[in-house]
Amino acid sequence: QAAIDLDPTNVDARVRQIITLAFAPWPIGNKKKAKSLIEALGEFDEFRRDFWRVQLLVTSDKTRDEALAGFRALDAHNPDDPDVVYNIAELLLKAEDWEAAAAEFDRLIVEPRTRRSYQAMYQGAKAREKGGFELERALALLDEYAAADPVGELMPTMERIGFHKGLVLKQLGRYAEAIAVLQAVLVRDPDSERSREALDEIVVLAADG
Repeated sequence: QAAIDLDPTNVDARVRQIITLAFAPWPIGNKKKAKSLIEALGEFDEFRRDFWRVQLLVTSDKTRDEALAGFRALDAHNPDDPDVVYNIAELLLKAEDWEAAAAEFDRLIVEPRTRRSYQAMYQGAKAREKGGFELERALALLDEYAAADPVGELMPTMERIGFHKGLVLKQLGRYAEAIAVLQAVLVRDPDSERSREALDEIVVLAADG
């Protein structure tokens, strides 16, 4: 609020305020006030106002289809906005439309690589792993992410990258590599139950095959 008082045209500060009110738990969160601030944002940035009108719909399973339609409409009028494309891809991922989600995430993998590019690499690889298609592509995306090891807010950890790489290698039948990858994950994160369960399953498959 102090930043906005100093500069009412500070759209970033206005958006941060909306995020806090829209997604923080009570008593900080206040969706009614967030909606009011979204409408006020239109005076300074009509596109961001429209974006946040749709973004609020994502918070409820009942309005996810409406949110997807809203983001697709925004994409049609302002193609390739990374925040819009990422939201489309995430909604498709939640709907388990794996191939469509992967295609949307791929739109964000640009040169030079951006923070969104690396997030999209992880999510696109995960969509392919869960859908069981383009597994070599999934592996390449995870390997590039791991080589870059990007840092930043909300970036996937190396443990998460290793977990999904292990599952991709498992689907490819490369059990020895999958075992080595998951063992390395457990060295870094010994409390990861999902990694341990995946490792145990692959060890059995390797022994049987």
